[in-house]
Amino acid sequence: MLPHDGSHPKASASRASGLPVDAEHLFDAAPALVAVHEGPRHVYLYANALARAAAGGKPLIGHALGEVLPGILDETVLSAFDKAFRTGRRVENLELAVRMDRGKRDREGKRYFRQTIEPWRRPDGSVGGVTSFTFEITDEVIARRAAEDGENRLRRVLDGVHAFVARLSPEGVLLEVNTPALEIGGVTRDEVIGLDFWDTYWWAHDGEVQDELRRAVDIVRRGATMRYDVEVRTAGDERITVDFQLAPKIDSEGVLIGLIASGFDITDRNRTEAALRKERATLDAILDALPVGVIVADARGRIVRDNPANREIWGVPPQTEDWEGYEAWVGWRPETGERLAPEDWAMTRALLHGEEIRDELVECQRFDDGGRRVFLNNAAPVRGPDGEIVGGVVAELDVTERRAVEQKLAQSEARFRTLADNMSQLAWITDGTGAIVWYNKRWFDYTGTTMDEMAGWGWVSVHHPDHVDRVTRTISHAFEHGEAWEDLFPLRGTDGEYRWFLSRALPIRDEDGEVVSWFGTNTDVTEQRETEARLRNSEARFRAITEAMPQIAWSARPDGRFDFFNARWFEFTGEAPEDNEEERWSLCLHPEDRAAFLESWQQAVKSGRWFQAEGRLLHHSGEYRWILARALPVEGRDGQISRWMGTFTDIDEMKKGEEQRELLTHELNHRVKNNLAIVQSMARQSFTDPACGAQLETFQGRLTSLAAAHDLLTRGSWETAALESLARDVLSSCGVPGDRVEIGGPSVALPPRAAVAMAMTLHELTTNAIKYGALSNGTGRISLVWALGEEGVMRLRWAETGGPVVTQPKRKGFGSRMIEEALTSAMSGTCRLSFEPSGLVFELDGHVPHEEA
Repeated sequence: MLPHDGSHPKASASRASGLPVDAEHLFDAAPALVAVHEGPRHVYLYANALARAAAGGKPLIGHALGEVLPGILDETVLSAFDKAFRTGRRVENLELAVRMDRGKRDREGKRYFRQTIEPWRRPDGSVGGVTSFTFEITDEVIARRAAEDGENRLRRVLDGVHAFVARLSPEGVLLEVNTPALEIGGVTRDEVIGLDFWDTYWWAHDGEVQDELRRAVDIVRRGATMRYDVEVRTAGDERITVDFQLAPKIDSEGVLIGLIASGFDITDRNRTEAALRKERATLDAILDALPVGVIVADARGRIVRDNPANREIWGVPPQTEDWEGYEAWVGWRPETGERLAPEDWAMTRALLHGEEIRDELVECQRFDDGGRRVFLNNAAPVRGPDGEIVGGVVAELDVTERRAVEQKLAQSEARFRTLADNMSQLAWITDGTGAIVWYNKRWFDYTGTTMDEMAGWGWVSVHHPDHVDRVTRTISHAFEHGEAWEDLFPLRGTDGEYRWFLSRALPIRDEDGEVVSWFGTNTDVTEQRETEARLRNSEARFRAITEAMPQIAWSARPDGRFDFFNARWFEFTGEAPEDNEEERWSLCLHPEDRAAFLESWQQAVKSGRWFQAEGRLLHHSGEYRWILARALPVEGRDGQISRWMGTFTDIDEMKKGEEQRELLTHELNHRVKNNLAIVQSMARQSFTDPACGAQLETFQGRLTSLAAAHDLLTRGSWETAALESLARDVLSSCGVPGDRVEIGGPSVALPPRAAVAMAMTLHELTTNAIKYGALSNGTGRISLVWALGEEGVMRLRWAETGGPVVTQPKRKGFGSRMIEEALTSAMSGTCRLSFEPSGLVFELDGHVPHEEA
């Protein structure tokens, strides 16, 4: 046997005589090929029975390894022997494939061995050779390769499946995955094998998706199978929806040895299903919205669907399992009154015979109230891919009301023609192509043509040659596109003269929306065009006048909102035209004047009366200047105010002059009063005789009336004095109680001369009434009234009642002469004194300026 230290005795040249017999028997009984080699040429020192048998009877002992087995062993084996001898280290697990003609072999005639080469050493420690131990593994290799072939076939099958297939460890680690899954993700096997399945590319895009997969793995590890739809990531960071399943893999002993994951891309399927659902919903919505009754039946005639319009015709239909059940559907042919049998219904004929029925008139009896409806029945079979009838559909158009309408249509058309022939417009109708088929009587009356002359496009002959090409072009475009048409052009009348007409036409469409005819009218707008031209000229003249005016001219809408200013406004205020907002103008008014000015303007707008107001307006220099605003309402044909026209006149210089004149007037009045006071003082000194007391009193009264007239004229800047105020002041100065006098009349402004004469006249009448007339007792009354007539004529009447009986005086006094001479001259009129028994009456007809209240 071999020494325990690995050394080897020198062997004989023939056999391993140096080995104990029991060791030789032991090696021969070993299930391996055992050989001992010496030296670098690996000369056989020993070979057991299996090694010798493997050599096929060739002599081994004393021969080098390469000499004995040159056709069996390749360079790889020799290199392994050399390496073990050279390094003194073991070389193991060397798998050999040897082509042999005996023993169990694979399909290629090879047997397989696993070899371990162990160096042995001499007593001095040097490597003397090697010992080889070779075990046959042909069965193992054949079995392994068979398994590998099976696995490869399975992989090829899985790679050919357009689905996601993967094998996981029980813990969820990815062990294998098919090629389509890798291609879907755009990853390689090396990038994903060995990762937790939820951390691979397909799942790592969404934490919730990963958590859901972890939970699925935990559930499947307990023996359940999980299936759900999930969104996974694909190449390019796209997303698809997968029908995913995770199942446990159990061995024959019921032990979990792994997990199988699979999935199918259902993105397109989901889209298709969603589209189908949408299509079905759309179809249902269309059916429910259709005004036509629809019934759908299967191949046997069972009603599977109807729509609301059908129930409007029939009411709620009964359950019908086949066409024979149509016995419950009661219907007739309106032309003959014949009752329809089940086989006569359009649905039955479509199902049994494949008929297509069009517009078959049917009268039916409703299921609920027994009422009758008439409809046009249409039916057709529904065929499958192979042409077999799988169902039928019926469409019912309710024409109950239409039939009644059709009966009235002839009457309506007759009325239409009567109306059209008597309307003030020219009217016409064309067919769908635009060719004239009808004109009303007014057309022929105006043009003097006949229908034969005008048929088709004959109307072009009465159009003005300067316009006919344009009209033809525009109306042809309207006819071609089915658009409403409008145009303006001249037409020749029977007198050869052309008048302007506004023509409009609208398409008349059938139930399918197709244009079947056109209806048009021609309205004579000659006078309107002339009016519009005059209006344009008027507006041009208006603008020319307003722009030439030295005043600011403006206009406003009926509601008072300003909408126009002439150039003077922008020159005065410095405002820019583009900044001229509707109510911005009021901001230019002085803050102290604005509220009253606008209130006066709004009152004028509400009342519709003329407007006048004064105020201060901001000048572009930054100063406020006085303006006089005036405006008059302009009425339209309907009598309503259509707008306001007004002006702003700069009166700043006039206002300043008035202030100066008023100052001078007050100074003059002051001096006149001083002079009157001097006259009154001189009178008192002159009339010292007690017998002259009455004359003094009369004289002083006259001075007082004169002073009152001066006061009123002063308040009116010596321009006018109000008649009513003058009368009240004179009567009051004479001590007449207000309850004994009736004063009334319109506003009258008296010029200075007339005011003084009127004051003196009223004073004379009042003092006479106090002494001799109605005011001489406690019951008499005076009525002073006046009225204005045409051309400024005023009629004034003083009448006394309730006083003593009046008699005609024998002579005229100073007062009578003053009235007749001074007042009639100042008023350019005539006056009369009548001494009626009931009381004195004074009447005046004079001319004065007229001022409205």
